[in-house]
Amino acid sequence: MNVRDELLRLCHLMTDDGELSGEEVWKLAQWLNDHPEATMDWPGDKLARVLQEVFANGEPQVNELFQVAEAIREVEEEEASRALLASPSALIAEDEAAPASEAELPLLPSLRQVVQMDCTTEAKEQVVDICDHTCTCEEWQKHRSAFPARHVKRMCKHVAKALLEHKEELNYGDLIGCLIETCVRRGRGTTIHGEYVAVIPPSGMALLSHADAEWVNVYALNSSKYERFTYSLHDKRWSFGQTPKDSLALRNFIESRWSLAPANA
Repeated sequence: MNVRDELLRLCHLMTDDGELSGEEVWKLAQWLNDHPEATMDWPGDKLARVLQEVFANGEPQVNELFQVAEAIREVEEEEASRALLASPSALIAEDEAAPASEAELPLLPSLRQVVQMDCTTEAKEQVVDICDHTCTCEEWQKHRSAFPARHVKRMCKHVAKALLEHKEELNYGDLIGCLIETCVRRGRGTTIHGEYVAVIPPSGMALLSHADAEWVNVYALNSSKYERFTYSLHDKRWSFGQTPKDSLALRNFIESRWSLAPANA
């Protein structure tokens, strides 16, 4: 993967839930510092200019985070347009596509083990029970404890890290593994807002997450492995022009469940 594609993937990862944290902005700036060659061309040059302004006076403020988020959105829209020009067949609607049917949500894998997890941004270790998916962190205690046993919303960033570190013993499937790995890469747990829905298109089960008004996260098969994709309800397109297998069936399900009213309605 070249630096341009790696940077686009990093930007894509940061658009998971429509929010952007100061830690994520710092990670983006650090990545560009470590890959100066990426700032010589689009989109690295554009993002570098914005980040230089944001960090000019020290720690970025909330309004400056919005500035970075807007720059990433512009990058996303331009890349989606480029991908569409490169593959105009993506515009063609296939009304004959087999529908995707709703299924039961996959459960978090369980193992009778309690582990201590450290975090670079926290002063103390957190205790995670991989069997019940509990954590001593404040975020889990306040926002996740009420969710049913093994529900994906019980997974804070510490639970996700513990599950990934015990992947071999847990032997979980590729779909739930994609969700776990995405949480670990982002340094965030699953979203506690909105809903998760499992669907079965022709090629294999997919997991949809809708928390942000505009975006739906889609954990689905690409060619031979599961990846995270995002679909814009507002623009009716796939983020960064990246589409999963069964993209039409998944799009039709998404639109029927969460479609936005027309802008002029």
